[in-house]
Amino acid sequence: MVGEFAERFASLEAELALMQDDRGWLRQATSDTDEFTKEGIDQIAALSRIFNIKNPLIQRGIEVKKDYVWGQGVSISAKQPEINVVIQAFLDDLKNKAELTSHEAMMVREVERQTDGNIFFVLFTNQTNGRVQLRSIPLGEIVEVICNPDDAKDVWYYHRKWTSKGLQGTLTTNERLYPDWRHRPTARPGTVEGVRVEWDAPIRHLKSGGYSDWKFGISDVYAALAWAKAYTRFLEDGATIRAALARFAFKVKTAGGARGVAAAKTRLNTTLGGTSGRETNPPPAAGSTFIASETADMEPIKTAGATASMDDGRRMLLMVAAGQGLPETFYGDSQSGSLATARSLDRPTELMMTNIQRLWKAVIGDILSYVIYWAVRAPSGKLRSLGLLSEDEDGEDVIMWSNDPVTNEPYNPTVDIDFPPVVEIDPKASVEAVQIAAPFIPDERLIARLMMTALGVSNADELLTAMFDEQNQLDQGVKEAARQVRAALIEAYHAEP
Repeated sequence: MVGEFAERFASLEAELALMQDDRGWLRQATSDTDEFTKEGIDQIAALSRIFNIKNPLIQRGIEVKKDYVWGQGVSISAKQPEINVVIQAFLDDLKNKAELTSHEAMMVREVERQTDGNIFFVLFTNQTNGRVQLRSIPLGEIVEVICNPDDAKDVWYYHRKWTSKGLQGTLTTNERLYPDWRHRPTARPGTVEGVRVEWDAPIRHLKSGGYSDWKFGISDVYAALAWAKAYTRFLEDGATIRAALARFAFKVKTAGGARGVAAAKTRLNTTLGGTSGRETNPPPAAGSTFIASETADMEPIKTAGATASMDDGRRMLLMVAAGQGLPETFYGDSQSGSLATARSLDRPTELMMTNIQRLWKAVIGDILSYVIYWAVRAPSGKLRSLGLLSEDEDGEDVIMWSNDPVTNEPYNPTVDIDFPPVVEIDPKASVEAVQIAAPFIPDERLIARLMMTALGVSNADELLTAMFDEQNQLDQGVKEAARQVRAALIEAYHAEP
C-alpha cells in the first residue's frame, strides 16, 4: 500500500514538474509516506505564486477569498481591561503590524496561505519582560518538521536552513531548530544533534490543506492550476485561429500569368507616395489581399463543424471554479447569476469563507494566548500580579488567575476575536435580534459590542475603550447621552409623516 501511494505521489509531482517545464519531465524522489516531498511542496507553492500573478482565473479566486475573509476587518479585544492593555499593545506594535496585525498584512497573509499552504509564525520572546514580537520564516527555509518519535502528530521542532548575505556580499550558511509553541519540555538543551535550539523563538505553524498526518500543508489552488493552464491554452488557440483568418480579407484571380498578377497588385497599391501628394487609390481597409493567376487559388481550411466555439471551454472554467471552491458567477459570468446570487453567497461558499475566518481566529487566538502567558510568566511581565503559573496533571504550565477586587471573581483571560458576517445581513434585523437578547446578557460591554457588530462599526474596539472605564462599567456621561439619543430616535420613528 505504501508503494502504491508513493507511486501516485511521484506521478503527481512529475505532473507538476511538467507544468513548470513543458520541454520534458523532471523526476523527483518521494518519501516513504503518502506525502509530497518538501521539494514538491516548495515547487507547488512557487508555481501557485506565479499563477496568482499571471493567471486571471487563479488570481480572481484568491482575491475573492481574501476580500471575503478580511475585507470587513476584524475586532480583537480582551474582556479584562488589564489584559486588554497587553493585547492592544501587542496588536499596535509596529513590527507586529508589519507581520500580521495590520489590515494590509492580514490580506497578504491570506494570499500566502492560499498559495503556500504554510505560514511559520515565529514568536520572539523577551523572557525578562514578556514582550512578544512576531515574525515569520519563508516556507523554503523550513527543511524538516521533527516530531515525537512515538507520536507523529506531536511536533517538537522546525528545522531551518538558510543563507544570509553580509554587507560585503559574504554568504553564510545558517542552521537552527525552533521549538513548536506547544512544546515546553522541562529540560531545554542548547543544541540537539549539534544544531542550536532557539528556545525563545517558538513557531506557531499555520498548516492549510493536506491531511492531519502530513507535516506540511499544501496550496489551496493546486487542484485548479492544470485546468487554469488548459483554459488559457484553449483561449490562446482560439485567438490564434482568428488571427490567422484575419490575415487575408480579399481574394483576387486575374488572367495573364505573372504580368496579370503584377498589374492587379499595382492597381491595389496606394498612390500616397506619388507626385500628386494625395491619395487616389486607397488600399483595402483591413487585412491583406491574396492575388493569384487563374490557375492558382488559396482558401482557408474548412473548419465548419470541426472548430470549437469559444464557449466550449466553459467546462474547463468550471473545473477551475470547482478547484477553488467558488461559483461560476465569481469569474465574471453574469448570465449564470441572478439578483439573489449577486447579493448573497450560496451556502457552501458562505461556510467555506466562515471556515477560513475560524482558522485565522484560531491562529490569532493561539498567538494572543502565548502573549498573555508570557505577560504572566516573565519576572517583570505586565500581568505578573494577576496570576501565578502552576502545573496540571500532565506537567503542562497553566495560569492560576487571582480574583478581581471589583467582581471578586477570577480574572477573565478571554479574548474576543469577531469577524463581521460574511453575507450581508439587514442591519435592522440584526439590531432587533440584539435588543431581544439584551435583557438576558448581564455584560453591558458585550451588548455594546454586539450592537456595533450589527451596525457594521469598524472601530468598535476604540469606541468601547472610550465608553467603558477600567472597571468595565459604562461611563455615566455616555449612558445619559445614549438615553437621550434613544429617546430622540423613538420620537422620530413614531412622529407623524
